[in-house]
Amino acid sequence: HVTYNQWVDPPVSLYKDIYFFNLTNPEDFAAGAKPNFTQIGPYCYREYRLKHPIGLTGNPGDSEVLYNQQKLFYFDSDRTSKHLSESDLITTINFPLVVRMLSHIY
Repeated sequence: HVTYNQWVDPPVSLYKDIYFFNLTNPEDFAAGAKPNFTQIGPYCYREYRLKHPIGLTGNPGDSEVLYNQQKLFYFDSDRTSKHLSESDLITTINFPLVVRMLSHIY
């Protein structure tokens, strides 16, 4: 049962470091100026992957496990840069929208 439990809820710690590009001149950019960005991060999140088995397919000795995997992310303030928090306000642009708008201009 130990192997099964480790498969369902792996004991390995997974971390994701996330970086953002904060738009520092949103009013000027909205008026047509070149955007200025500052990289912010890392914001660190601990990832948990839990498997929820649904059943087996195939024949005995040649079967596959069917399962749904759930990913949960929890903010890790200890691993995040000290001056950052999960409540920070970040301004970014919608890149697909800007590209589409520019494609109509040029």
